Amino acid sequence: MAIELNLREGQVNKFFREFWKLKRQYRLYEIYPQIEHCLPSFLKLHKTLKKRALNSNNVEWFAEAIETGAIKIPEIQKQYTKVNDELEAIDFKKTMAKYQLDDMNNQITYLNRISYSKRNEMAYLKIGVQELERYVHGLENNGQQQQKPNETYS
Repeated sequence: MAIELNLREGQVNKFFREFWKLKRQYRLYEIYPQIEHCLPSFLKLHKTLKKRALNSNNVEWFAEAIETGAIKIPEIQKQYTKVNDELEAIDFKKTMAKYQLDDMNNQITYLNRISYSKRNEMAYLKIGVQELERYVHGLENNGQQQQKPNETYS
């Protein structure tokens, strides 16, 4: 609008202040020069408060708590930083524990495979032993049968 009217910023601000004065918006008229340079921060604060459904009572309580020292923002920021650091440490430990758990699960799978393989090998060897025992038993029986006739003749 200022460009369309070919006005400078200073003139536009002056007109706004005069408009607020005429509309009996004295507080806005009085505070604007003080907050003009940080208006984006105030607008962000207003948007955040509105989003959180804070009303004038809540905002007044919060402002009084800050003024009386019941809420100490620097201390809260330090506590937040500390808690955030602790949370990052916990997340790191959680990630490391997950890697260790995955590694252990892989080792268990590997050992289960080896165990299965060894059980199969043992079963195969057991069958082999049984066959050898039968063979030896057969030889013993054949040997006894052959010796028995010899014993009879002697």
